[in-house]
Amino acid sequence: MISEVLSEIHLIQRQLADFNSRLSRGPKLIRLQESTVKQITARLEETRAEYHQLYQQAKFKEEQLTKREATLARRKTQMQEAKNNKEFQALKLQVSADETANSTLAEDALEAIEKAEKFAPNVAVIEQELQQVNETLKKTQESFSKEVPVIQASITQYSKRLKEAEKKLPGEFLNLYIRLARSMGGEQALASISSEQFCGGCRQIVPINFIAQVVQGKPVTCKSCGRILYVPEGFTVK
Repeated sequence: MISEVLSEIHLIQRQLADFNSRLSRGPKLIRLQESTVKQITARLEETRAEYHQLYQQAKFKEEQLTKREATLARRKTQMQEAKNNKEFQALKLQVSADETANSTLAEDALEAIEKAEKFAPNVAVIEQELQQVNETLKKTQESFSKEVPVIQASITQYSKRLKEAEKKLPGEFLNLYIRLARSMGGEQALASISSEQFCGGCRQIVPINFIAQVVQGKPVTCKSCGRILYVPEGFTVK
C-alpha cells in the first residue's frame, strides 16, 4: 500500500531531520557558551580594574597619611626645641591644624580601605562564575566531539534507507515527492491524516473526498499546506 511507503519515508525523513538538527545544535550551543565566556571575561576585567582603582586610592591615602604623620612628628619636635614663645606658638598652631587634617585623612583612608575590602569579593565571585562556564563549555565541546561521528554514521545509514524507500514510490508519486521535498524540505513534504481528519502538517481539516482518494492510493496534497497526504496504519475516521 502506497500509504505504508509514504509513512516509512516520512518516518525516515523525520529521523534525518532530528539527526541534522542535533548536528547543527552542537555548534550553536558552543558558540553561545563561548559568547557567555567572553561576556563574563569582559565583566571580570572591568571588575578587576575597578577594584584596582579602589585599592590604589586607599593606598594613596595611606601613603599621604604616613607622610603627614611624619611631618606632624617633626613639627612636634621643633615645637619642643622652639627658641622663643613666638616660634613655639606658631608651631603649636601648625601642629593643631596638622592633627585636625590628619584625623580627617585617617578617616578617609580607613573608609577607602573598607570600600576596597568590601568590593574585593566581587572579583572572586565572577572568577568562580567564569570557571564554571569554562568547565561547562569544555564538557559541551568534548561531548559534541564524541557525538559527531555517531550522528554522521546514523545520517549515512538513514540516507541509504531513504533511497531504498523512495525506490518503492510509483512514478506519479515520486515526481511529486521529489519536487516538494526540494522546495519544502524532505520532512515537510509529507503529512499523515489523523482520525479526526486533520492534516498532520497544518492541522487543517482534510475533506472526506480527499481522504477517500488517499485511501484509494492516489496522489493527493493538502489544499492548505501542499503536503502529500497519507493515512497511517490502522487509520479510521471518527
